[in-house]
Amino acid sequence: MSSRFRTNVWVLLAIVLTAPVLAQQSPLSQVPAKSPIVIQIRGWERTLERIKVSLKAAAPDHADMVAGKVEEGLAQLLMVRELKALDKNGPVFLVFTEVPDADSEIPHMAVVARVTNYVQFRDALLKDDEKKALKANQGYETTKIGETEVHFVDREGFAIVAFSDKALKEFLDKKADSLATRLDKMLSNKLLDADVSVYVDIKAVYKQFGDQIDSFKAAIEQVIEQTQMGGLLDKDQLQLVKRLYEGLFRLVEDCEGAVVSLDFRPEGFMVRLHTQVGEKSKTNELLRTFKPSPLEGLAKLPIGQMSYVSGAADLEWMKNLTSLMTTGAVGGGGANADNKSVADALKALTDLKANGWAASADVPAAGVHVNQYDDAVKVAEATLKFYQSLPENASLGAVIKSKPEIKANAEKLNGHSFHSVKITWDIEKTVERLPEELRELYKGTLKHSLGDGMNMWFGSDGKTVVQATAKDWAAAKKMLEEYFQGKEVLSGNASYQATRKELPAEANLLMFMDAARYGHYIAKTIGEMMKNLPGAPGGGGDVKAPEGKPSYIGLAVVLQPRHGALDIWVPVDAVKIFIKIFVPLFGGLDG
Repeated sequence: MSSRFRTNVWVLLAIVLTAPVLAQQSPLSQVPAKSPIVIQIRGWERTLERIKVSLKAAAPDHADMVAGKVEEGLAQLLMVRELKALDKNGPVFLVFTEVPDADSEIPHMAVVARVTNYVQFRDALLKDDEKKALKANQGYETTKIGETEVHFVDREGFAIVAFSDKALKEFLDKKADSLATRLDKMLSNKLLDADVSVYVDIKAVYKQFGDQIDSFKAAIEQVIEQTQMGGLLDKDQLQLVKRLYEGLFRLVEDCEGAVVSLDFRPEGFMVRLHTQVGEKSKTNELLRTFKPSPLEGLAKLPIGQMSYVSGAADLEWMKNLTSLMTTGAVGGGGANADNKSVADALKALTDLKANGWAASADVPAAGVHVNQYDDAVKVAEATLKFYQSLPENASLGAVIKSKPEIKANAEKLNGHSFHSVKITWDIEKTVERLPEELRELYKGTLKHSLGDGMNMWFGSDGKTVVQATAKDWAAAKKMLEEYFQGKEVLSGNASYQATRKELPAEANLLMFMDAARYGHYIAKTIGEMMKNLPGAPGGGGDVKAPEGKPSYIGLAVVLQPRHGALDIWVPVDAVKIFIKIFVPLFGGLDG
Protein backbone atom coordinates (compact mmCIF):
# COMPACT_ATOMS: atom_id res chain seq x y z
CA MET A 1 0.00 0.00 0.00
CA SER A 2 1.55 3.30 -1.12
CA SER A 3 2.03 6.21 1.29
CA ARG A 4 -0.19 8.41 -0.91
CA PHE A 5 -3.00 5.83 -0.72
CA ARG A 6 -2.66 5.58 3.07
CA THR A 7 -2.77 9.38 3.30
CA ASN A 8 -5.94 9.53 1.22
CA VAL A 9 -7.56 6.85 3.38
CA TRP A 10 -6.80 8.79 6.55
CA VAL A 11 -8.14 12.02 5.01
CA LEU A 12 -11.38 10.29 3.95
CA LEU A 13 -11.71 8.66 7.36
CA ALA A 14 -11.25 12.02 9.07
CA ILE A 15 -13.95 13.57 6.86
CA VAL A 16 -16.36 10.72 7.60
CA LEU A 17 -15.78 10.98 11.34
CA THR A 18 -15.96 14.76 11.59
CA ALA A 19 -18.85 15.34 9.15
CA PRO A 20 -21.58 14.30 11.64
CA VAL A 21 -20.04 16.59 14.27
CA LEU A 22 -20.07 19.53 11.87
CA ALA A 23 -23.59 18.70 10.71
CA GLN A 24 -24.86 18.60 14.28
CA GLN A 25 -23.22 21.87 15.33
CA SER A 26 -25.82 23.99 17.06
CA PRO A 27 -26.94 27.18 15.28
CA LEU A 28 -26.39 28.85 18.66
CA SER A 29 -22.65 28.48 18.04
CA GLN A 30 -23.05 31.63 15.91
CA VAL A 31 -24.50 33.62 18.84
CA PRO A 32 -22.16 35.23 21.42
CA ALA A 33 -22.47 33.68 24.88
CA LYS A 34 -23.05 37.01 26.61
CA SER A 35 -26.09 37.92 24.46
CA PRO A 36 -28.78 38.85 27.01
CA ILE A 37 -31.77 38.65 24.63
CA VAL A 38 -32.18 36.41 21.58
CA ILE A 39 -35.31 36.19 19.43
CA GLN A 40 -35.49 33.09 17.22
CA ILE A 41 -37.64 32.28 14.18
CA ARG A 42 -37.34 28.69 12.97
CA GLY A 43 -37.30 29.39 9.25
CA TRP A 44 -38.73 32.67 7.95
CA GLU A 45 -40.88 31.27 5.12
CA ARG A 46 -41.68 28.10 7.04
CA THR A 47 -42.96 29.97 10.09
CA LEU A 48 -45.05 32.43 8.05
CA GLU A 49 -46.70 29.50 6.28
CA ARG A 50 -47.40 27.76 9.60
CA ILE A 51 -48.94 30.94 11.01
CA LYS A 52 -51.26 31.22 7.99
CA VAL A 53 -52.30 27.55 8.23
CA SER A 54 -53.06 27.87 11.95
CA LEU A 55 -55.03 31.07 11.45
CA LYS A 56 -57.02 29.50 8.62
CA ALA A 57 -57.90 26.53 10.81
CA ALA A 58 -58.74 28.57 13.92
CA ALA A 59 -60.44 31.62 12.40
CA PRO A 60 -61.38 30.91 8.77
CA ASP A 61 -63.57 34.03 8.52
CA HIS A 62 -60.86 36.34 9.83
CA ALA A 63 -57.62 34.57 8.79
CA ASP A 64 -56.99 36.58 5.61
CA MET A 65 -57.43 39.89 7.45
CA VAL A 66 -55.11 38.89 10.31
CA ALA A 67 -52.51 37.39 7.95
CA GLY A 68 -52.63 40.58 5.89
CA LYS A 69 -51.93 42.66 9.01
CA VAL A 70 -48.99 40.40 9.89
CA GLU A 71 -47.48 40.68 6.41
CA GLU A 72 -48.06 44.45 6.39
CA GLY A 73 -46.24 44.79 9.70
CA LEU A 74 -43.32 42.67 8.48
CA ALA A 75 -43.06 44.74 5.29
CA GLN A 76 -42.84 47.92 7.36
CA LEU A 77 -40.23 46.28 9.59
CA LEU A 78 -38.12 45.38 6.55
CA MET A 79 -38.61 48.84 5.03
CA VAL A 80 -39.86 47.24 1.79
CA ARG A 81 -36.65 45.26 1.38
CA GLU A 82 -36.42 41.72 0.06
CA LEU A 83 -35.35 38.56 1.86
CA LYS A 84 -33.72 36.07 -0.48
CA ALA A 85 -31.50 33.02 -0.13
CA LEU A 86 -32.72 32.25 3.38
CA ASP A 87 -32.66 28.57 4.28
CA LYS A 88 -36.40 27.76 4.37
CA ASN A 89 -36.07 25.71 7.57
CA GLY A 90 -33.02 27.46 8.97
CA PRO A 91 -33.13 29.67 12.07
CA VAL A 92 -33.13 33.46 12.03
CA PHE A 93 -31.92 35.16 15.22
CA LEU A 94 -32.32 38.75 16.34
CA VAL A 95 -29.48 39.05 18.85
CA PHE A 96 -29.18 41.86 21.39
CA THR A 97 -25.56 41.99 22.50
CA GLU A 98 -26.53 44.27 25.41
CA VAL A 99 -29.74 44.79 27.35
CA PRO A 100 -31.51 47.61 25.44
CA ASP A 101 -31.26 50.98 27.15
CA ALA A 102 -34.19 53.37 26.98
CA ASP A 103 -31.77 56.22 26.19
CA SER A 104 -30.32 54.50 23.08
CA GLU A 105 -32.00 55.17 19.74
CA ILE A 106 -30.66 51.94 18.20
CA PRO A 107 -29.85 48.98 20.50
CA HIS A 108 -26.62 47.07 20.04
CA MET A 109 -27.98 44.16 18.06
CA ALA A 110 -27.49 41.91 15.04
CA VAL A 111 -29.43 39.57 12.79
CA VAL A 112 -28.00 36.07 12.34
CA ALA A 113 -29.61 34.00 9.56
CA ARG A 114 -28.84 30.66 8.00
CA VAL A 115 -28.57 31.29 4.25
CA THR A 116 -28.11 29.26 1.10
CA ASN A 117 -26.10 32.04 -0.55
CA TYR A 118 -24.59 34.91 1.42
CA VAL A 119 -24.11 37.25 -1.57
CA GLN A 120 -27.70 36.81 -2.77
CA PHE A 121 -29.00 37.46 0.73
CA ARG A 122 -26.88 40.60 1.14
CA ASP A 123 -27.61 42.04 -2.30
CA ALA A 124 -31.38 41.48 -2.01
CA LEU A 125 -31.44 43.26 1.34
CA LEU A 126 -29.50 46.31 0.13
CA LYS A 127 -30.55 48.99 -2.34
CA ASP A 128 -28.29 49.82 -5.30
CA ASP A 129 -26.60 52.83 -3.70
CA GLU A 130 -26.03 50.86 -0.51
CA LYS A 131 -24.40 48.02 -2.44
CA LYS A 132 -22.11 50.47 -4.24
CA ALA A 133 -21.05 51.92 -0.90
CA LEU A 134 -19.96 48.53 0.47
CA LYS A 135 -16.44 48.53 1.87
CA ALA A 136 -14.50 45.33 2.52
CA ASN A 137 -12.72 45.06 5.86
CA GLN A 138 -10.89 42.24 7.56
CA GLY A 139 -13.61 39.58 8.00
CA TYR A 140 -16.61 41.83 7.32
CA GLU A 141 -18.17 44.40 4.99
CA THR A 142 -19.65 47.80 5.85
CA THR A 143 -22.20 50.13 4.28
CA LYS A 144 -24.79 52.67 5.38
CA ILE A 145 -28.54 52.17 5.55
CA GLY A 146 -29.91 55.66 6.05
CA GLU A 147 -27.74 57.19 8.76
CA THR A 148 -26.86 53.84 10.34
CA GLU A 149 -23.58 52.06 9.62
CA VAL A 150 -24.32 48.38 9.07
CA HIS A 151 -21.81 45.52 9.01
CA PHE A 152 -22.14 42.19 7.11
CA VAL A 153 -20.29 39.00 8.01
CA ASP A 154 -20.21 35.79 5.93
CA ARG A 155 -19.68 32.84 8.25
CA GLU A 156 -20.15 29.07 7.79
CA GLY A 157 -23.54 29.20 6.04
CA PHE A 158 -24.78 32.11 8.14
CA ALA A 159 -25.13 35.78 7.32
CA ILE A 160 -24.60 38.20 10.19
CA VAL A 161 -25.87 41.77 9.98
CA ALA A 162 -24.63 43.92 12.88
CA PHE A 163 -26.13 47.35 13.49
CA SER A 164 -23.30 48.84 15.55
CA ASP A 165 -19.55 48.59 15.95
CA LYS A 166 -20.03 47.29 19.47
CA ALA A 167 -22.33 44.50 18.33
CA LEU A 168 -19.93 43.59 15.49
CA LYS A 169 -17.06 43.28 17.95
CA GLU A 170 -18.89 40.52 19.83
CA PHE A 171 -19.19 38.44 16.65
CA LEU A 172 -15.58 38.96 15.54
CA ASP A 173 -14.11 37.90 18.86
CA LYS A 174 -12.79 34.42 18.02
CA LYS A 175 -11.85 33.67 21.63
CA ALA A 176 -15.33 34.31 23.00
CA ASP A 177 -17.67 31.43 23.87
CA SER A 178 -20.98 30.95 22.10
CA LEU A 179 -24.49 30.58 23.49
CA ALA A 180 -24.32 26.91 22.45
CA THR A 181 -21.68 26.27 25.13
CA ARG A 182 -23.35 28.42 27.77
CA LEU A 183 -26.98 27.30 27.66
CA ASP A 184 -28.22 24.17 29.37
CA LYS A 185 -29.28 21.56 26.77
CA MET A 186 -32.90 21.69 27.94
CA LEU A 187 -33.04 25.48 27.61
CA SER A 188 -31.33 25.54 24.19
CA ASN A 189 -33.75 22.90 22.85
CA LYS A 190 -36.72 24.99 23.99
CA LEU A 191 -35.23 27.98 22.16
CA LEU A 192 -34.41 26.18 18.88
CA ASP A 193 -37.34 23.78 18.52
CA ALA A 194 -40.14 26.37 18.52
CA ASP A 195 -41.53 28.33 15.58
CA VAL A 196 -40.94 31.60 17.45
CA SER A 197 -39.06 31.92 20.74
CA VAL A 198 -37.29 34.44 22.96
CA TYR A 199 -34.36 33.78 25.30
CA VAL A 200 -33.68 36.25 28.12
CA ASP A 201 -30.65 36.28 30.42
CA ILE A 202 -32.55 37.25 33.57
CA LYS A 203 -29.36 37.95 35.51
CA ALA A 204 -28.26 40.51 32.92
CA VAL A 205 -31.66 42.19 32.92
CA TYR A 206 -31.76 42.27 36.72
CA LYS A 207 -28.25 43.72 36.84
CA GLN A 208 -29.29 46.64 34.65
CA PHE A 209 -32.80 47.20 35.97
CA GLY A 210 -32.45 45.91 39.55
CA ASP A 211 -33.18 49.31 41.08
CA GLN A 212 -36.37 49.69 39.02
CA ILE A 213 -37.46 46.14 39.89
CA ASP A 214 -36.90 46.79 43.59
CA SER A 215 -38.90 50.02 43.31
CA PHE A 216 -41.69 48.13 41.58
CA LYS A 217 -41.65 45.54 44.37
CA ALA A 218 -41.92 48.30 46.98
CA ALA A 219 -44.81 49.86 45.05
CA ILE A 220 -46.68 46.53 45.07
CA GLU A 221 -46.16 46.26 48.84
CA GLN A 222 -47.67 49.72 49.22
CA VAL A 223 -50.66 48.81 47.05
CA ILE A 224 -51.26 45.65 49.11
CA GLU A 225 -51.11 47.62 52.36
CA GLN A 226 -53.57 50.17 50.96
CA THR A 227 -55.83 47.33 49.82
CA GLN A 228 -55.96 46.02 53.37
CA MET A 229 -56.70 49.49 54.72
CA GLY A 230 -59.51 49.80 52.17
CA GLY A 231 -61.12 46.62 53.50
CA LEU A 232 -60.43 44.41 50.45
CA LEU A 233 -58.06 42.10 52.37
CA ASP A 234 -57.90 40.98 56.00
CA LYS A 235 -54.64 40.24 57.77
CA ASP A 236 -54.62 36.51 56.87
CA GLN A 237 -55.24 37.22 53.21
CA LEU A 238 -52.61 39.98 53.32
CA GLN A 239 -49.99 37.53 54.57
CA LEU A 240 -50.95 35.03 51.89
CA VAL A 241 -50.65 37.62 49.10
CA LYS A 242 -47.30 38.75 50.50
CA ARG A 243 -45.98 35.17 50.45
CA LEU A 244 -47.11 34.76 46.86
CA TYR A 245 -45.52 37.93 45.50
CA GLU A 246 -42.34 37.43 47.57
CA GLY A 247 -42.04 33.96 46.04
CA LEU A 248 -42.48 35.45 42.58
CA PHE A 249 -39.75 38.05 43.12
CA ARG A 250 -37.47 35.40 44.64
CA LEU A 251 -37.92 33.39 41.44
CA VAL A 252 -36.88 36.44 39.40
CA GLU A 253 -33.82 36.95 41.59
CA ASP A 254 -32.83 33.26 41.43
CA CYS A 255 -33.56 32.81 37.72
CA GLU A 256 -30.57 32.58 35.36
CA GLY A 257 -32.40 32.36 32.05
CA ALA A 258 -35.85 31.96 30.54
CA VAL A 259 -37.31 30.98 27.18
CA VAL A 260 -40.80 31.89 26.00
CA SER A 261 -41.93 30.15 22.81
CA LEU A 262 -44.90 29.76 20.48
CA ASP A 263 -45.67 26.95 18.04
CA PHE A 264 -48.26 27.15 15.25
CA ARG A 265 -49.93 23.91 14.18
CA PRO A 266 -53.04 23.06 12.15
CA GLU A 267 -54.52 21.53 15.33
CA GLY A 268 -53.74 24.41 17.67
CA PHE A 269 -51.22 26.68 19.36
CA MET A 270 -48.58 25.76 21.94
CA VAL A 271 -47.26 28.43 24.32
CA ARG A 272 -44.30 27.52 26.52
CA LEU A 273 -42.36 29.20 29.32
CA HIS A 274 -39.19 27.53 30.57
CA THR A 275 -36.99 28.92 33.34
CA GLN A 276 -33.64 27.86 34.77
CA VAL A 277 -32.52 28.87 38.27
CA GLY A 278 -29.14 28.84 40.00
CA GLU A 279 -27.80 25.59 41.38
CA LYS A 280 -27.39 26.99 44.91
CA SER A 281 -30.49 29.21 44.93
CA LYS A 282 -33.37 28.97 47.43
CA THR A 283 -35.75 28.32 44.55
CA ASN A 284 -33.71 25.29 43.51
CA GLU A 285 -33.86 23.95 47.08
CA LEU A 286 -37.63 23.90 46.67
CA LEU A 287 -37.49 22.47 43.12
CA ARG A 288 -35.47 19.50 44.37
CA THR A 289 -38.45 18.45 46.50
CA PHE A 290 -40.79 18.11 43.51
CA LYS A 291 -41.26 15.01 41.40
CA PRO A 292 -43.42 14.99 38.25
CA SER A 293 -45.88 12.12 37.81
CA PRO A 294 -48.48 10.98 35.22
CA LEU A 295 -51.38 12.46 37.27
CA GLU A 296 -53.70 9.77 35.96
CA GLY A 297 -56.45 10.70 38.44
CA LEU A 298 -57.51 13.63 36.25
CA ALA A 299 -58.77 11.36 33.48
CA LYS A 300 -61.09 9.56 35.93
CA LEU A 301 -63.20 12.65 36.67
CA PRO A 302 -66.71 13.01 35.16
CA ILE A 303 -67.13 15.22 32.10
CA GLY A 304 -69.45 18.21 32.01
CA GLN A 305 -67.48 20.59 34.26
CA MET A 306 -65.82 23.91 33.40
CA SER A 307 -62.33 23.12 34.71
CA TYR A 308 -60.22 20.19 35.88
CA VAL A 309 -57.00 20.28 37.87
CA SER A 310 -54.67 17.66 39.35
CA GLY A 311 -51.51 17.94 41.45
CA ALA A 312 -48.62 15.60 42.22
CA ALA A 313 -47.79 14.06 45.58
CA ASP A 314 -45.59 16.77 47.04
CA LEU A 315 -46.22 17.52 50.71
CA GLU A 316 -45.23 21.18 50.71
CA TRP A 317 -47.11 21.75 47.45
CA MET A 318 -50.27 20.36 49.01
CA LYS A 319 -49.80 22.38 52.19
CA ASN A 320 -49.39 25.59 50.22
CA LEU A 321 -52.32 24.76 47.97
CA THR A 322 -54.56 24.00 50.96
CA SER A 323 -53.51 27.27 52.55
CA LEU A 324 -54.32 29.12 49.34
CA MET A 325 -57.73 27.49 49.06
CA THR A 326 -58.74 27.91 52.71
CA THR A 327 -56.85 30.76 54.34
CA GLY A 328 -57.98 33.15 51.63
CA ALA A 329 -61.53 32.02 52.31
CA VAL A 330 -61.40 31.67 56.08
CA GLY A 331 -60.31 35.25 56.63
CA GLY A 332 -62.55 37.97 55.36
CA GLY A 333 -62.64 40.05 58.52
CA GLY A 334 -65.68 38.12 59.77
CA ALA A 335 -66.28 36.54 63.14
CA ASN A 336 -63.82 33.73 62.33
CA ALA A 337 -60.81 35.94 61.54
CA ASP A 338 -59.13 35.16 64.88
CA ASN A 339 -61.13 32.05 65.83
CA LYS A 340 -58.88 29.50 67.58
CA SER A 341 -61.19 26.55 66.83
CA VAL A 342 -61.03 27.33 63.11
CA ALA A 343 -57.25 27.73 63.24
CA ASP A 344 -56.81 24.44 65.13
CA ALA A 345 -59.09 22.56 62.73
CA LEU A 346 -57.25 23.99 59.72
CA LYS A 347 -53.85 23.08 61.18
CA ALA A 348 -55.00 19.52 61.87
CA LEU A 349 -56.10 19.27 58.25
CA THR A 350 -52.93 20.67 56.69
CA ASP A 351 -50.66 18.57 58.93
CA LEU A 352 -51.92 15.32 57.37
CA LYS A 353 -49.72 13.81 54.66
CA ALA A 354 -51.16 14.18 51.16
CA ASN A 355 -50.35 11.95 48.19
CA GLY A 356 -51.97 13.75 45.27
CA TRP A 357 -55.32 15.13 44.24
CA ALA A 358 -57.66 15.75 41.31
CA ALA A 359 -60.67 18.04 41.15
CA SER A 360 -63.28 19.39 38.77
CA ALA A 361 -65.20 22.64 39.16
CA ASP A 362 -68.06 24.59 37.63
CA VAL A 363 -70.12 27.70 38.40
CA PRO A 364 -72.24 27.96 40.40
CA ALA A 365 -70.29 25.62 42.68
CA ALA A 366 -70.25 22.04 41.36
CA GLY A 367 -67.68 19.33 40.85
CA VAL A 368 -65.86 16.29 42.22
CA HIS A 369 -62.69 16.43 44.35
CA VAL A 370 -60.59 13.31 44.93
CA ASN A 371 -57.77 13.58 47.48
CA GLN A 372 -55.30 10.83 48.36
CA TYR A 373 -53.82 10.76 51.88
CA ASP A 374 -51.88 8.36 54.09
CA ASP A 375 -54.81 8.50 56.51
CA ALA A 376 -57.92 9.48 54.55
CA VAL A 377 -60.28 8.74 57.46
CA LYS A 378 -58.56 11.36 59.61
CA VAL A 379 -58.76 13.86 56.77
CA ALA A 380 -62.51 13.37 56.45
CA GLU A 381 -62.87 13.78 60.22
CA ALA A 382 -60.67 16.91 60.24
CA THR A 383 -62.63 18.40 57.33
CA LEU A 384 -65.91 17.79 59.19
CA LYS A 385 -64.45 19.41 62.32
CA PHE A 386 -63.29 22.39 60.25
CA TYR A 387 -66.83 23.11 58.98
CA GLN A 388 -68.29 22.47 62.43
CA SER A 389 -65.92 25.07 63.90
CA LEU A 390 -67.01 27.86 61.53
CA PRO A 391 -68.98 30.56 63.38
CA GLU A 392 -71.78 32.73 62.07
CA ASN A 393 -70.73 35.28 59.47
CA ALA A 394 -67.66 33.23 58.66
CA SER A 395 -66.10 33.76 55.25
CA LEU A 396 -65.43 31.06 52.68
CA GLY A 397 -64.64 33.27 49.75
CA ALA A 398 -67.97 34.95 50.55
CA VAL A 399 -69.65 35.54 53.91
CA ILE A 400 -72.10 32.82 55.01
CA LYS A 401 -75.45 33.86 56.43
CA SER A 402 -75.24 31.60 59.46
CA LYS A 403 -73.37 28.52 60.64
CA PRO A 404 -73.22 25.75 58.01
CA GLU A 405 -75.96 23.10 58.13
CA ILE A 406 -74.07 19.87 58.77
CA LYS A 407 -75.19 16.23 58.84
CA ALA A 408 -72.61 13.61 59.75
CA ASN A 409 -72.83 10.32 57.82
CA ALA A 410 -75.75 11.67 55.80
CA GLU A 411 -75.33 9.34 52.79
CA LYS A 412 -73.52 6.13 51.85
CA LEU A 413 -72.21 5.18 48.40
CA ASN A 414 -69.56 2.80 47.10
CA GLY A 415 -68.01 2.13 50.50
CA HIS A 416 -67.90 5.82 51.42
CA SER A 417 -69.83 7.41 54.24
CA PHE A 418 -70.59 10.99 53.19
CA HIS A 419 -71.04 13.96 55.51
CA SER A 420 -73.13 16.79 54.12
CA VAL A 421 -72.55 20.55 54.45
CA LYS A 422 -74.97 23.22 53.27
CA ILE A 423 -73.85 26.84 53.09
CA THR A 424 -75.93 29.91 52.19
CA TRP A 425 -74.14 33.05 51.01
CA ASP A 426 -74.76 36.55 52.31
CA ILE A 427 -73.82 38.61 49.25
CA GLU A 428 -74.79 41.92 50.87
CA LYS A 429 -72.45 41.35 53.81
CA THR A 430 -69.72 40.04 51.48
CA VAL A 431 -69.49 43.35 49.60
CA GLU A 432 -69.80 45.51 52.73
CA ARG A 433 -66.03 45.82 53.14
CA LEU A 434 -65.65 47.05 49.54
CA PRO A 435 -65.70 50.77 48.71
CA GLU A 436 -69.32 51.85 48.17
CA GLU A 437 -68.79 52.62 44.48
CA LEU A 438 -67.68 49.02 43.85
CA ARG A 439 -70.43 47.18 45.73
CA GLU A 440 -73.08 47.11 43.01
CA LEU A 441 -70.44 46.25 40.44
CA TYR A 442 -69.43 43.12 42.35
CA LYS A 443 -72.88 41.96 43.50
CA GLY A 444 -73.91 40.68 40.08
CA THR A 445 -70.54 39.06 39.50
CA LEU A 446 -70.66 37.23 42.84
CA LYS A 447 -74.23 36.03 42.32
CA HIS A 448 -73.28 34.72 38.87
CA SER A 449 -70.16 32.98 40.21
CA LEU A 450 -71.41 31.65 43.54
CA GLY A 451 -75.16 31.27 43.21
CA ASP A 452 -77.22 31.38 46.41
CA GLY A 453 -75.17 28.81 48.28
CA MET A 454 -73.09 25.64 48.18
CA ASN A 455 -74.01 22.03 48.96
CA MET A 456 -71.28 19.44 49.38
CA TRP A 457 -70.90 15.81 50.42
CA PHE A 458 -67.52 14.39 51.43
CA GLY A 459 -66.37 11.06 52.83
CA SER A 460 -63.68 8.41 52.84
CA ASP A 461 -63.19 4.70 52.20
CA GLY A 462 -59.89 4.77 54.11
CA LYS A 463 -57.74 5.38 51.01
CA THR A 464 -59.20 8.49 49.42
CA VAL A 465 -61.35 11.44 50.42
CA VAL A 466 -64.01 12.13 47.80
CA GLN A 467 -66.13 15.28 47.73
CA ALA A 468 -69.03 16.18 45.46
CA THR A 469 -70.47 19.69 45.20
CA ALA A 470 -73.88 20.04 43.54
CA LYS A 471 -77.31 21.65 43.84
CA ASP A 472 -78.71 18.53 45.57
CA TRP A 473 -77.85 14.93 46.50
CA ALA A 474 -79.35 13.54 43.27
CA ALA A 475 -76.94 15.62 41.16
CA ALA A 476 -74.03 14.83 43.49
CA LYS A 477 -74.83 11.11 43.46
CA LYS A 478 -74.87 11.09 39.65
CA MET A 479 -71.37 12.61 39.46
CA LEU A 480 -70.06 10.26 42.14
CA GLU A 481 -71.47 7.19 40.40
CA GLU A 482 -69.87 8.29 37.13
CA TYR A 483 -66.56 8.64 38.93
CA PHE A 484 -66.78 5.33 40.80
CA GLN A 485 -67.98 3.39 37.74
CA GLY A 486 -65.70 5.13 35.21
CA LYS A 487 -68.62 6.19 33.01
CA GLU A 488 -68.80 9.52 31.16
CA VAL A 489 -65.31 10.48 32.36
CA LEU A 490 -62.53 12.48 30.72
CA SER A 491 -60.50 9.46 29.62
CA GLY A 492 -63.21 8.56 27.11
CA ASN A 493 -63.48 12.04 25.62
CA ALA A 494 -61.75 12.62 22.25
CA SER A 495 -61.02 16.31 22.91
CA TYR A 496 -59.41 15.51 26.27
CA GLN A 497 -57.29 12.79 24.66
CA ALA A 498 -56.18 15.13 21.86
CA THR A 499 -55.14 17.84 24.32
CA ARG A 500 -53.53 15.44 26.81
CA LYS A 501 -51.16 14.02 24.19
CA GLU A 502 -49.82 17.53 23.46
CA LEU A 503 -48.72 18.01 27.07
CA PRO A 504 -45.81 16.37 28.96
CA ALA A 505 -46.43 12.75 29.98
CA GLU A 506 -45.47 13.61 33.58
CA ALA A 507 -46.14 16.89 35.38
CA ASN A 508 -46.57 18.42 38.82
CA LEU A 509 -49.79 20.18 37.86
CA LEU A 510 -52.31 19.60 35.08
CA MET A 511 -55.25 21.85 34.30
CA PHE A 512 -57.91 21.49 31.63
CA MET A 513 -60.61 24.02 30.78
CA ASP A 514 -63.71 23.47 28.68
CA ALA A 515 -63.40 26.42 26.26
CA ALA A 516 -67.16 26.86 25.85
CA ARG A 517 -67.97 26.80 29.57
CA TYR A 518 -64.96 28.86 30.56
CA GLY A 519 -65.48 31.41 27.77
CA HIS A 520 -69.17 31.69 28.62
CA TYR A 521 -68.35 32.22 32.31
CA ILE A 522 -65.82 34.98 31.52
CA ALA A 523 -68.18 36.64 29.04
CA LYS A 524 -71.08 36.55 31.51
CA THR A 525 -68.83 38.02 34.21
CA ILE A 526 -67.76 40.82 31.87
CA GLY A 527 -71.40 41.31 30.88
CA GLU A 528 -72.48 41.68 34.50
CA MET A 529 -69.78 44.28 35.08
CA MET A 530 -70.67 46.15 31.88
CA LYS A 531 -74.24 46.58 33.07
CA ASN A 532 -72.90 48.89 35.76
CA LEU A 533 -70.41 50.71 33.53
CA PRO A 534 -72.01 53.46 31.39
CA GLY A 535 -70.80 53.45 27.81
CA ALA A 536 -69.05 50.09 28.10
CA PRO A 537 -68.68 48.21 24.77
CA GLY A 538 -71.32 45.59 24.22
CA GLY A 539 -73.51 47.02 26.96
CA GLY A 540 -73.39 43.79 28.98
CA GLY A 541 -75.97 42.00 26.87
CA ASP A 542 -76.87 38.34 27.37
CA VAL A 543 -74.22 35.88 26.30
CA LYS A 544 -75.36 32.50 25.03
CA ALA A 545 -73.33 29.39 25.77
CA PRO A 546 -72.05 27.70 22.58
CA GLU A 547 -73.48 24.27 21.95
CA GLY A 548 -71.66 21.18 20.74
CA LYS A 549 -68.81 18.95 21.85
CA PRO A 550 -66.31 20.33 24.40
CA SER A 551 -62.86 21.51 23.40
CA TYR A 552 -60.27 21.46 26.17
CA ILE A 553 -57.47 23.96 26.69
CA GLY A 554 -54.64 22.22 28.55
CA LEU A 555 -51.98 23.53 30.93
CA ALA A 556 -49.07 21.64 32.48
CA VAL A 557 -46.48 22.69 35.06
CA VAL A 558 -43.31 20.59 35.27
CA LEU A 559 -40.91 21.25 38.17
CA GLN A 560 -37.55 19.57 38.53
CA PRO A 561 -34.09 20.54 39.83
CA ARG A 562 -33.04 23.90 38.33
CA HIS A 563 -35.93 23.90 35.84
CA GLY A 564 -39.53 25.02 35.82
CA ALA A 565 -41.73 24.75 32.74
CA LEU A 566 -45.24 25.86 31.83
CA ASP A 567 -46.94 24.48 28.68
CA ILE A 568 -50.30 25.77 27.44
CA TRP A 569 -52.09 24.06 24.54
CA VAL A 570 -54.96 25.89 22.82
CA PRO A 571 -56.81 23.80 20.17
CA VAL A 572 -58.14 25.58 17.09
CA ASP A 573 -61.66 24.52 18.09
CA ALA A 574 -61.21 26.44 21.36
CA VAL A 575 -60.22 29.56 19.42
CA LYS A 576 -63.33 29.21 17.26
CA ILE A 577 -65.45 28.99 20.41
CA PHE A 578 -63.83 32.11 21.91
CA ILE A 579 -64.42 34.04 18.69
CA LYS A 580 -68.06 32.97 18.69
CA ILE A 581 -68.46 34.12 22.31
CA PHE A 582 -66.41 37.30 22.51
CA VAL A 583 -66.70 38.91 19.07
CA PRO A 584 -70.45 39.65 19.48
CA LEU A 585 -69.81 40.88 23.03
CA PHE A 586 -67.44 43.59 21.82
CA GLY A 587 -69.15 44.38 18.54
CA GLY A 588 -67.08 42.44 16.02
CA LEU A 589 -63.53 42.58 14.64
CA ASP A 590 -64.04 45.09 11.85
CA GLY A 591 -61.91 48.19 12.17
